Amino acid sequence: MTTRNKEQLGNFGAGDYWRMLRARGIRLPIQYFFQTHLFDLVRGTDTHTWLPRDRYIDPPAGEDHGGYYMCSLTNIVRKAFRVTERWDGGNFKKRVFVDVGSGKGKVVFAWKECLEKSGISQQTIGLEYYGPLVRVAKANQRKLGIEDLDLFREADAASFDYRALGDQFLLYMYNPFDDSILSAVLDQLDGLDVIVVHTYLDHQECMSAAGFEVFHRSGGWYPGSRMTIYHRGVVPPKRDKTQGSITTSQSVAARPDGVKDSPSKTA
Repeated sequence: MTTRNKEQLGNFGAGDYWRMLRARGIRLPIQYFFQTHLFDLVRGTDTHTWLPRDRYIDPPAGEDHGGYYMCSLTNIVRKAFRVTERWDGGNFKKRVFVDVGSGKGKVVFAWKECLEKSGISQQTIGLEYYGPLVRVAKANQRKLGIEDLDLFREADAASFDYRALGDQFLLYMYNPFDDSILSAVLDQLDGLDVIVVHTYLDHQECMSAAGFEVFHRSGGWYPGSRMTIYHRGVVPPKRDKTQGSITTSQSVAARPDGVKDSPSKTA
């Protein structure tokens, strides 16, 4: 990898911790170290360094609708695993887990660790449209000794053929793009049983319009620690014939066994 590419894929040092301290006080650098930086120090990987869009080399199509790369907090990934596995029950292992906008691979690696600790086998992939980030993710994968050749895929989430993988999905999104791309992704998943984990932003209006219902919501002082989890079953949502809008009769989602869950504030 050239020096220019290293710069474009992000650098990190003591100065970054100093800027965090000045901007948000001691809480932010402490959280960053324990929930992002430490993950890499323990595993010898490179996932935590952020990458603004203006540092992209040869930006891919649709880049203006995307967010910049920043990895998810370790504790939030683990919390998402606990909440969805508990809510979904025995159906959980049947879902294909897709990290949409997988960047350098942090969420995929953390999720696979949760699966291993729980003794659960679940197909897991990461989708990323920016090639250099995919290459970093695959380098991290080699460092971890993970042999799955299809773990990370360079692909556009809005046109990816999800149906080729299955009919039940669990998507994780850390604010990878705006509502226009999100709507296109959800359209690709029409007729499939889908759970979506949103962190940072909840995209409530877009998700509701597509027929998704909330079954978990939790907040936090830091935007990256906020999480909303939605579900949409295989039955298409009812549409208002006069206005063409999607209507829902419940504010919470039904589990696969038909039981209604109230929105949860804690995992």
